[in-house]
Amino acid sequence: MHPWFTGDPEEILRTWGKPILILHGEKDMGFPVQLARRLHAALPTSELATIEDTAHMCHFEKPEVWSEHIRTFLNGNALDGPAAGS
Repeated sequence: MHPWFTGDPEEILRTWGKPILILHGEKDMGFPVQLARRLHAALPTSELATIEDTAHMCHFEKPEVWSEHIRTFLNGNALDGPAAGS
C-alpha cells in the first residue's frame, strides 16, 4: 500500500458488495501468493485465479491466460447498468 493510504483494504473490499477477481502470478515474490489466498479467504465475494509460471507481471508474461481469466470472470458476473448497445 501507499504511505498516504490509511484505509483497511480488506474492509473496503469486503463492504464493496460486488464480485471481486483476484488474479495473481503464482511465483510473485513481491506479493506472495499466500497473501492473495488470505485476501481471497477474507472476501466472500471474491474469486482467486493464479497463473502458473508467472510472477508480478503475469499480464505481460502470459497475456492470453490473464485475459481469459478476466473474460471468464466478467461473463460469469453480470455488470450493473444498461446492457451493451442500449
